[in-house]
Amino acid sequence: MEDGVKVRVASIHLSDKALQWHQSYMKNRVGVPWPRWDEYKAAILSRFGPKPFDDPLSDLMKLRQSGTVESYQEQFD
Repeated sequence: MEDGVKVRVASIHLSDKALQWHQSYMKNRVGVPWPRWDEYKAAILSRFGPKPFDDPLSDLMKLRQSGTVESYQEQFD
């Protein structure tokens, strides 16, 4: 698979901050429409770090009630 295709496929799966970053990254490229895959991957890792996924179970295990029950329930959800 070509590098440009890899970047396009990856970009359709982005949301929130990652999507905003991607749009800004692509807008600031001059002369080259699609980056090489290794360049794009390095830029993403530089911005967001190497953590490949969120760990909701770890977050849940760290959850402690420090305020109201309603606040705790919102954090739990």
